[in-house]
Amino acid sequence: MTTPTAATLSAEKPGQPARRSASAHLIGLALAFAGVLVLSPDALIIRSIREAPPTILFWRALLTAISLAAIAIVMSRGRLRDAFRAIGRIGLLVAIFHAVGNIAFVVAITQTSVANTLVIISTAPLFAALLSWAFLGERIPRRTWIAVAAVVGAVLLVFSGSLESGHLGGDLIALCGSVASAATITTIRRARGVSMIPAIVIAAGITSLIALALGPRVPNSEQLGLIVFQGSLMLPAAIALIATAPRFVPAPEVSLITRLEMILGPIWVWAFLGETPAAAAIASGAVILATLTAHTALGLRAVDGTSLPR
Repeated sequence: MTTPTAATLSAEKPGQPARRSASAHLIGLALAFAGVLVLSPDALIIRSIREAPPTILFWRALLTAISLAAIAIVMSRGRLRDAFRAIGRIGLLVAIFHAVGNIAFVVAITQTSVANTLVIISTAPLFAALLSWAFLGERIPRRTWIAVAAVVGAVLLVFSGSLESGHLGGDLIALCGSVASAATITTIRRARGVSMIPAIVIAAGITSLIALALGPRVPNSEQLGLIVFQGSLMLPAAIALIATAPRFVPAPEVSLITRLEMILGPIWVWAFLGETPAAAAIASGAVILATLTAHTALGLRAVDGTSLPR
């Protein structure tokens, strides 16, 4: 699943104090790491479910919507209607963009390698920077332009490898998912301080309705068990953990930690299914990971004067 969205679901309110106690900071880091660890087998489970994308998407989204709605009830202290009203029209846009990104992610996993999908999806934060510049008028520092150039080169390297393997279509779908995730992040920035978990519930509902129109079927008990685990437990738990982390640590730090999915996801698939990432995907992933790490570290230094995340 695309994690940049989850990392910004509980965006910090403007004017919120930047300094936090060491214990609170450790709690935030622990929440973020736990969320990524819980989320990291997502691609493996999708690959292990021997069903067409509409079936996976329908049951996965339906169960996720139910579980996240329960979480939203707890977080809103029973005021679920108020929580949904609070997201407003911006929340509906978030839901639409997130639904598109989620659909693209699942389809891409079935059409190209897991490594390619996660490497391409990981570019979402930089696409978000470009969209924020184009639509929100935010200034893009020089380091971001350099990072964008490096990431574009890395993605082109992935595409070049897929020309030979025949996975270019899946890579392009993953790119669409990355842009959709970036649009989600950019839209959320327009409503800082408002929890967007209700918007993700709506997104899951939209996804399940689209999948329903494509004719999903009821999987056998083994496949359904994987989907129930994924949609009812794994995804809601990961989203809740990652969405809570920014309350204790800066959102850029959480975003940096979520990049670990790009490493852990292919490792799970390689260990259990024997899918070895292509050399181009490994090289591109290394470039993107190094670029995003350096970019985030420099951004944190610009904000709070630290050279590295605390």
